[in-house]
Amino acid sequence: MVKILRSYTPLYFGIKELVCKYIFKKRGDKAISLLDPRILFSVDTLRAYLTELTPGEPGKGALTINDWQWGGKYDGRGLRVPNDNDYSDTSQHAHGTAIDAVSKHYTAQQLRDFIINNRERFPYVTCLEGDVSWLHMDCRNLPESAPEGAIMIVYPNGKFEYI
Repeated sequence: MVKILRSYTPLYFGIKELVCKYIFKKRGDKAISLLDPRILFSVDTLRAYLTELTPGEPGKGALTINDWQWGGKYDGRGLRVPNDNDYSDTSQHAHGTAIDAVSKHYTAQQLRDFIINNRERFPYVTCLEGDVSWLHMDCRNLPESAPEGAIMIVYPNGKFEYI
């Protein structure tokens, strides 16, 4: 029997790091219900994996998604709602299935490579953005024509490839 991921509470990220300020003010900790458990599991898995790489320096595994709670500039890098500047109703962020993250210790390309080269650890990640300075990952539903086990890489020019 296949285990279905119905609920997930992140180990490494608080809800304020995953939703915009507006939604947190409206829903508080209940805003977790607006995020897909697959993306929560995936970003936690990445954080754990990065920490494993440097056991003597666990801080090197840290990722920043939203930092508005600390006075930072990132507010819509997890769930996005219509009043967010970067909102699009067709974005995976609008559906709670995507995150954008940055690391002080790894480039966006290194993070993408970690996921691609260890895809067995990331069974729910179906799409990454390429050629951008942040890690975008999401759990979108791929078309039937997508190769088995492939991750779609979408580029700013609209082109994509399966890896």
